[in-house]
Amino acid sequence: AYEKLAALAQDFAYTAETYGRIIVTEVAMPKEMKTVKPLDMGGVVGGDKYMCHGVLFKFAIDASGILQGDVAAMKIAGHELKSLDALFSTQIERLHYPLLALMDFRGYRLIALSTLPVDKSTLKFGTCDGGVSMHHGENTQLEDCIRRAALELNLKPHTVGPGIHGSRRRGDGYDEDGKALVYGPLDLEGHVGLDNRFYVLDFSRLFPPCKIDRSVRCGHLFQLLRPELVRRFNRPLCSDAGSRFVQNQPEARAHKREIREATSFLLGDIVPKFADMLCAQRQAAVPLRHVIHGLHRQGVNVRYIGVLRAQLHEKSSEWSRVLLLEMVARVAKWEMRRLMREQSSQCTLPMDLPFKHAVVEHLNLLFGSSPRSKHYWRSTVVELIVQKFSPAALTREERANPLLVRRVLFAHRVGREGTEEDSGEGTRTRTRTGTETETGARSQERSVSGGAGMSGGKVHEEARAEEEARAEEETRAEEETRGAMGVRSKKKVAVKSRGGDKRG
Repeated sequence: AYEKLAALAQDFAYTAETYGRIIVTEVAMPKEMKTVKPLDMGGVVGGDKYMCHGVLFKFAIDASGILQGDVAAMKIAGHELKSLDALFSTQIERLHYPLLALMDFRGYRLIALSTLPVDKSTLKFGTCDGGVSMHHGENTQLEDCIRRAALELNLKPHTVGPGIHGSRRRGDGYDEDGKALVYGPLDLEGHVGLDNRFYVLDFSRLFPPCKIDRSVRCGHLFQLLRPELVRRFNRPLCSDAGSRFVQNQPEARAHKREIREATSFLLGDIVPKFADMLCAQRQAAVPLRHVIHGLHRQGVNVRYIGVLRAQLHEKSSEWSRVLLLEMVARVAKWEMRRLMREQSSQCTLPMDLPFKHAVVEHLNLLFGSSPRSKHYWRSTVVELIVQKFSPAALTREERANPLLVRRVLFAHRVGREGTEEDSGEGTRTRTRTGTETETGARSQERSVSGGAGMSGGKVHEEARAEEEARAEEETRAEEETRGAMGVRSKKKVAVKSRGGDKRG
């Protein structure tokens, strides 16, 4: 049974990647010219939806404009996969889940879901219309399975109210007091499928948000606490805390207070202890990927790397530099994706060359030493680090002089030559970034240098001009750069799949 399920998951991932590439490549083409035609399936947040060979594809984009942009929509898609992993780990025997894959390609994130034997008539728990109507008490066995899963994940049972603005309508599924008891987010759907199995869908909001930040639009939808933190917290937390579904309930204030306390526990206890643990470790002996995995195991979100670095400014300059490298790499990744999405919107034919030009141009800006590159660091890179990772991520001097951030990235070269005007940054640092952007960009750059015109030629010429002067140092620096950044080997098209019928 396990071998059959594993083979099914591999086939699903292959199908998702194959047709996902086609869908993204043709995103800007007229509908009649597309290989896979989009479907009109409704929905508020996402973009076009496609069905192909039993797989439903959805773009993780902010098509409606209600989020903070496409980045937030991609994070919500990431929570969908993370929550599915958590639910699957509870091993509730009768609960079944769809296969789910996320694919990042040309700046877009595509969600692929296996189709299930469910429809609106099979919904027995939860809501499919934003709380206007509610299903509960229709199948006690299904509800008990969901309750046990929520209990295992330390999620709090709570009451929710009806309608978008508290309005009622006949037969809306709520009790006489206008309440319904749920065990996770209100929009978690429980189905009794056409095959009489129990299925769970729509789990992107399974885990509660962190302390609500009103300056972040719809932050309660994507700035969530990690499963590891929720499980280790000393009391259950409400998935709907801070949402309109519970705002009129008596327990609403208690829900908000508890997520504030959980966030304080994370930032005031876990992060400082993790900083002390890092200081006790020799930096060169710990690849950065292990640090990120360690953060996740402790329940720390990557967005708090800036808070972690603030604890290390005085304690460890080496770890401070390594975390700065990670923040720059992640900012560069998101900028690369944005540029690719912009390029995709202009390509009405399936072409590679414009994307290669965009990648190399961005690498030249990031790793070059021209006045334009320095302006890019001043106006974009540092600003995005502060925006995404908190102002505390950078020292006062780094915020005042963004070129100090750039200099830290190449500290080993600067320390030897004593100058920030180092044109060698452009070639060697592509092995330092250690992100999925780095892997895809390197392969693209090699293609461009052979035939993409002036942008590729420029990178190739710089590399060749410095090859002799750099050769001796490169061997010695290789081990240092791998230890500093933990170079990853993630593919440009990353497909992850989880879930399935646990009974085989």
